[in-house]
Amino acid sequence: MHLFVFIRILLQTKISEGELHGILFPKHFNPAPLASAEGNVWIPIVLFTSFTLLVILHVFERRKFVLLFNGFINASSVNIIYREEYSITSRISLLLLLNYLLISALFSWQVALHFGILNHGFGGYALLLGILFLVYLVKIIATKILGGIFQIKETASEYVYNILLFNKAIGLILFPICLLIAYGRQFSPETLIWAGSILWALMLTYRLLRAFLLGIPNSSVFPFYIILYLCTLEIIPFILIVKVFVNIIK
Repeated sequence: MHLFVFIRILLQTKISEGELHGILFPKHFNPAPLASAEGNVWIPIVLFTSFTLLVILHVFERRKFVLLFNGFINASSVNIIYREEYSITSRISLLLLLNYLLISALFSWQVALHFGILNHGFGGYALLLGILFLVYLVKIIATKILGGIFQIKETASEYVYNILLFNKAIGLILFPICLLIAYGRQFSPETLIWAGSILWALMLTYRLLRAFLLGIPNSSVFPFYIILYLCTLEIIPFILIVKVFVNIIK
């Protein structure tokens, strides 16, 4: 009963005095509303879905969860995980990738909303979710095709695995930031947005450096082609996004 009332408070629906009977609240209880709450009742649903996915993984896939985290920290652990067939189609990978899409799209929507770039509620969120999905789908397909052309299919598969591994970590890091932007009224939204953006950029930079340093000694492809690939599908799109973001802020 209490859980039902709590969920209704989050969704900001009207609750009768009878339903609140027996529930202890602090004095002057006045829960802060969601940022731009009108028509955005989907935000707590997205956050609750993400939280549920993480709880499921922690309970049922704790060992693999720890191994994936070690793979993000330690480059040598990635090869062990990859060879143990923790593929992108495993349950833990699919759930973490789903969490990444949900949370990264939500963070992007919160940033766009804060700076007045986008204000279309769930429609804008769905648009960003679709764009993120298509961007990484194209990137994975392009990497696979280039791996076949240069006859380095195994190296290309490992690189795709590293891309998705970092995405999973980004989803975990951005979850508390999205939660605080939505509900943490004691924190400045702009500070949280900058913190999340900087962390995201640092993780992408770390991924690029690790891919380059690991790719050269483990690949028969000339370093020039590795640099060309990274510039085409990784660095240039990232720089363009940052440039557009900075111009909008100015």
